[in-house]
Amino acid sequence: MAQKAAKYIEVFKVSLLSRLAYVYDVLFRQLFLVIIMYVFAQLWRTTYAWEGTADISGFTMRQMIWYLALAESMVMGMPAVGMAIDEEVKSGSLAYSLGRPYNYALFHYAGYMAEAAFRFVLNLLIAGSVTWAIAGPPCFSVKASLAGLLCMAIGFAIDFGVQFGIGLTAFWVEDTWAFRFLYTRIVMIFGGMMLPLDILPDPVRRLAQALPTSLIVYGPVRTFISFSAGEWAMLAVKQVGWLTALCVTVTLVYKKGVKRVNVHGG
Repeated sequence: MAQKAAKYIEVFKVSLLSRLAYVYDVLFRQLFLVIIMYVFAQLWRTTYAWEGTADISGFTMRQMIWYLALAESMVMGMPAVGMAIDEEVKSGSLAYSLGRPYNYALFHYAGYMAEAAFRFVLNLLIAGSVTWAIAGPPCFSVKASLAGLLCMAIGFAIDFGVQFGIGLTAFWVEDTWAFRFLYTRIVMIFGGMMLPLDILPDPVRRLAQALPTSLIVYGPVRTFISFSAGEWAMLAVKQVGWLTALCVTVTLVYKKGVKRVNVHGG
């Protein structure tokens, strides 16, 4: 078991080192986050001033802007693994991977997490710098940060599972672009990227919180901003439950898709 785990840890390390080799190129491409955060910060400053209140739906202005910094950093740090899986299935390169001494899903998961961690840290350095200059220092404790990071790691794992599953549908459909596009928009709107779900009208908020996408972004980021041990425990249980269901579903889809490769000779 330890040897198998070590194999994917090495994949993680190699993937991370390959990203670090181009850190300045990636950093330059992510600089438009400065514009995004500045615009959002000004919009929320105007909104709070217009409302004449210190908080909106339980968020102070500083909490709101830091929420956006974390949410934007996380979503923009998610690698497009679904597109990579789609291309491998359609090109037939997946057939060559099946004979290699590693689990196909875990191999991609290790690479995904390495890139996600790398991009998230860079994004947060940029978005956090702008947010700190505009709204002040972070408003979350060490305990909230540790709990939030754990839930964020599970959130990334859930995103990987969804994207991996969407990519595997290329076994049956000609192009998965529409599914990938729809998923990214659901994450943006109902996942809590654009704004906390607490602000949405009650019917929409209840719908959004019932979707697994709320466990990817909103739940982890809210843990940073407004930590509660009870809510954190409930979030972690929900995340693990959805992640388990995803693993089972994706495994079944993968096995069914691989059978098609074997039947048709790759």
